Amino acid sequence: MRMHLQLAVSAAVLILGLLAWLALGNGSSAEAEQRSGPSQMPGTPVDVFMAETATVLDTIEVVATARAYEAVDLVPRASGRVSNINFREGQRVDAGTLLLELDNAQELAELRQAEAELEDAQAQHRRAQSLGSGRNISEAELESRRTAVAVAQARVDIARARLRDLQVVAPFGGVVGIREISPGALVDSQTRLTTLDDISTIRLDFQVPERFLSRVASGSSVFAHSSAFPGRPFEGQVNRIDSRIDPATRSIRIQAEVANEEGLLRPGMFLNVELVLEERKNAVLVPEEALVVEGRQRYVFVVEEGTGHARRVPVTTGIRRNGMLELIEGVSAESQVVVAGMHRLRGERPRVSVRNVTNADTEIAAH
Repeated sequence: MRMHLQLAVSAAVLILGLLAWLALGNGSSAEAEQRSGPSQMPGTPVDVFMAETATVLDTIEVVATARAYEAVDLVPRASGRVSNINFREGQRVDAGTLLLELDNAQELAELRQAEAELEDAQAQHRRAQSLGSGRNISEAELESRRTAVAVAQARVDIARARLRDLQVVAPFGGVVGIREISPGALVDSQTRLTTLDDISTIRLDFQVPERFLSRVASGSSVFAHSSAFPGRPFEGQVNRIDSRIDPATRSIRIQAEVANEEGLLRPGMFLNVELVLEERKNAVLVPEEALVVEGRQRYVFVVEEGTGHARRVPVTTGIRRNGMLELIEGVSAESQVVVAGMHRLRGERPRVSVRNVTNADTEIAAH
């Protein structure tokens, strides 16, 4: 009995000693952990981008039709038979170039007759003047001779005008289109001979919803794109704004001009146009993936230099283009913005471990 009691006491002492040892060990670990503190815990790995500045173009996209700066269907002013064609299709001509002539044999003969009658009237007038100086002719007869000269001169002018009507000249410099007639054809004032287009400058004709009217002005920049020339923008400027809003579409007609020295653009082409409403310089840009959206909240995480923490910053966004996002408010240039790993961050000021820092020479532009 006494032996069993001694064994029980020994077992109790052993158990108490073991518990005391465990308590001391755990206390030391807790104390060591407390001394190390949370600052020694590793942060969430993230990649950051150095926010940069660039010029941002706030644009809207519209569709436009290309038109020649000047265009005309060439028709004769008189009826007749085509005698000479003095142009080639696609030829560039200057203003005043003679393009086509109608048969003028009869009109030329009439001009010669009128010129002969003018010479006769002038001779009789000179003879009457010499007689008048000696008072051998009445004043009425002298006035009649002067009238005859004027009438004869008018007939010459009419004959010359009829000859000019048999010629077709270029009213302005441009490119001649496909001719619709052949030599010897009978034509009149309803016959289209060919076309003439001045395409040194192309007009872009398009419409813009009325809500943008206050942001469009003469001189606003445009960038036109054609499927015929992929990757090549054509830059121009707005130069005409209609005085009326179309009540059916609630839009306003606008024309812009684009230089076309190479002749690449042709009248009638379909083009996609970016119309610049505003140009903002020194805009802050970050990659689109940096933005975190939660309901109506938009924010990014900005790494605080030297602290190992990132700060959650509400932002106001602007233009998105080419993978970049404009931040209007909230972030300044050269801030380190988290672009990868931000979805693992929690709280207003989480601890982070920066893996990579990148920056790029970027610019948001319509072209």
